[in-house]
Amino acid sequence: MSSPPPKRPSLTAGLAALKRQEYDRAIAHLNGVYTNESEGIRKRRAQQGLVIAYRKVGQGQQALNLCQLLIYSPDAPFQNWAKKTLPKLKRQFPNLEPSKTMSPDDPTDALPISAPQAPKTEVKEPNNRLSSPCATPEVRTWKNAGRAKRWGTLPKTSKLGSDIRWLWGLQGITGIAFFGWMVTVIEISIALVQYLLLKLPFLNPWQILYRDPTLFLFIFSLLIFIASPALLSLLLKKRYELEPLNLEHLKTIRPESATVIQRCCRQRKLPQPTLGILPTSLPLIFTYIQYPIGHLRPTGHIVISQGMLDRLEDDELAIFYATQLAHILNWDFLLLSACVCFLQLPYTLYWSISKLGERLADRLDIRLLELIVRGLSTLLANLSYTYYHLFRLPLLLLSRWRLLYSDATAVSLTGNPNAFTRGLLKLAQSWHRGIIQISSVPEVVERFDLLLPLGVEQAIAIGNLTPNQPFESVLQWDLHNLYRYGVTLLNSHGRLGDRLQRLTDLARFFRLETELDLPFIPPRHFSLSSDFTQWLTTQMNFSLETQLRLPFSSPIRLSLPSTLPEWLKTAINLSVATSIFVNNSLPLFPRALCQAFIVGIGFRLVLMLVGAIAYFFYVGQLVWLSQDQDGDLITACYFISLSLILMLQINRYYPEVRPLQDQRIDHSETFAKLQIDATLTPQKRQIIRLQGKLLGRRGVHNGLGQTLILHTSAGLIRLRHCPRASIFGDWGINPVCPKDLMGQSVKVGGWLRRGADVAIDLAYLEGRSQLQANSYHPLLLSLLAIASGLWGAYLVFQT
Repeated sequence: MSSPPPKRPSLTAGLAALKRQEYDRAIAHLNGVYTNESEGIRKRRAQQGLVIAYRKVGQGQQALNLCQLLIYSPDAPFQNWAKKTLPKLKRQFPNLEPSKTMSPDDPTDALPISAPQAPKTEVKEPNNRLSSPCATPEVRTWKNAGRAKRWGTLPKTSKLGSDIRWLWGLQGITGIAFFGWMVTVIEISIALVQYLLLKLPFLNPWQILYRDPTLFLFIFSLLIFIASPALLSLLLKKRYELEPLNLEHLKTIRPESATVIQRCCRQRKLPQPTLGILPTSLPLIFTYIQYPIGHLRPTGHIVISQGMLDRLEDDELAIFYATQLAHILNWDFLLLSACVCFLQLPYTLYWSISKLGERLADRLDIRLLELIVRGLSTLLANLSYTYYHLFRLPLLLLSRWRLLYSDATAVSLTGNPNAFTRGLLKLAQSWHRGIIQISSVPEVVERFDLLLPLGVEQAIAIGNLTPNQPFESVLQWDLHNLYRYGVTLLNSHGRLGDRLQRLTDLARFFRLETELDLPFIPPRHFSLSSDFTQWLTTQMNFSLETQLRLPFSSPIRLSLPSTLPEWLKTAINLSVATSIFVNNSLPLFPRALCQAFIVGIGFRLVLMLVGAIAYFFYVGQLVWLSQDQDGDLITACYFISLSLILMLQINRYYPEVRPLQDQRIDHSETFAKLQIDATLTPQKRQIIRLQGKLLGRRGVHNGLGQTLILHTSAGLIRLRHCPRASIFGDWGINPVCPKDLMGQSVKVGGWLRRGADVAIDLAYLEGRSQLQANSYHPLLLSLLAIASGLWGAYLVFQT
């Protein structure tokens, strides 16, 4: 996606955009500086920035030409940098060479200077045409349904007007769970380090590791909670150039938004929140805790981006401001903003180590040393990234629930559910275009995703729709898929279809025309017994129709049994239904962990029975099977069961995918149909082969392949890659890695599944010159199954 030439090109703005990974904007500014400046330090700095930007967006010819030209620079630092960078560019783009006609006296051969002019290499690369829809976004026609003339507090019978005490109770549970989980993870990590120090030669255990870390972690967490406003403000100012936003200035450009803020603060007796703005084109809005001067009561710091002002109408922006005010009114921003501040520690480590590792490796001329530096930095960065995702697990439910309450409060403050519907959809579409523009998931989105109103998965699904496709088509899975609750259990945001359906119901409640044609689902009060009964009945009836016949009568009635045989029948039916639900909702490995727990207990009970019978018949060699004082046998049963389950299911879950050379590429329409299929589950895989442009972070930042995205003519689709060395990444292990194919046209083969979003478990990734990067999902699971079985057998022999 090319940015228009700026009226006043600025070297500072270009380098700042390069730092924020807004490469098109950086190219536009730096290109103007490079064209207009005479020989000097500013021109060479712009030239150096252009080499980096063109390399990041995959335009290798321009990067090579400029880098070759920079070698003739009279300044030694630029010359040395170019000499070190040029071999790396040639390795990244092996089929390209610097222009032979280029000379230091004729710098115009280095690249097309004029910003609107298309690079010549884009004509040769079919995948580069994929970015053309972003350069001129297709226009969608909106209904622009109206707003309520009168509104107020929503009735408690509405699904969006739930009792706020449930949210407060969840916050208390989440705070305790977060601290307990953090202590548990750190204690397990310390125990593992102690074990390694004891077993490895020439190393001694550290005495400090034997101390209980609970008190230290409690004090540290308390300090983070107190200092979180200052720490988050410092991070946003230094990293993302946060600037204050004056309410009077907001009133001149978005009068309704300013009015909503003033009216809410006046009516609810709130201190006016601090306003801030980020100079990024990506639309963002979130709130974190702030202590205003002169007030003891904490309030929020509401941060928006320039993209929100550019892409949303005034009424749409006003209701987004209302959602942030709702977080302040509901007091759900206190705990979450403090926890997000704590999460910045592992994430900043991940980002800093990745950046430092890349910088050090680029300065090394010896290939072996470069591989060692990249390998170590990849390992440390991957560990930090893993801790980031582990620590956020207890916060996911609160992050989802609070959106339901903020949606309700925002509608009660503005009476405009239709504008909120349009705003959420426009936000998703803008994120989709932003991912294509910077060729990756933006760093700021991943850092603050728990505070944002939308998730990346939802943005990808919505953005893949063409203007001719109704939004309702992609939302059917959220509304009707039977296993959507289990599949989205680890999502940071609630299902967008559910939220939009509730907003549509509210529009009907206000007797308005609805922005979307979604079905009306009558609200009902929560009842544990009735909800659980209805859910299990649905599960079992679905199982009867589509999966297998339950052991006993059909259809199943879950009224309370009156006799012992009926109790047994009900118990068996419930077990089968629950097993089917787990089987269809979870991926292979977590599903195997759950199933191994049940099978392991059954296996242990059988062994206890055999030991008891042996004791009764005086068979002394088998009596030990009924004795397990240390718990080794039950642990062995679990690991052996896990090994058997994985071995039995791997080939079925990952059927063979033949080499791409022997197979035809599926049409993009195939993927377009699959992403709106409301019946897909993780279990229902489909072998698919697609062609498109590979997007994602480069180098150490993507050591686990966590941000691989394929850009096809039908939209974006996430790729799940499994490196051969797992957490160590691909450095020095695989001859070809996905990072070697970034920005290129690639062919992909793998297993398409529907989880929280539609994604492909990668099998093959083929680029130019038949370069092929393999993924190792089945291999690593097989090794894990073998290791689990061997460990279980070892525990049995040790008993």
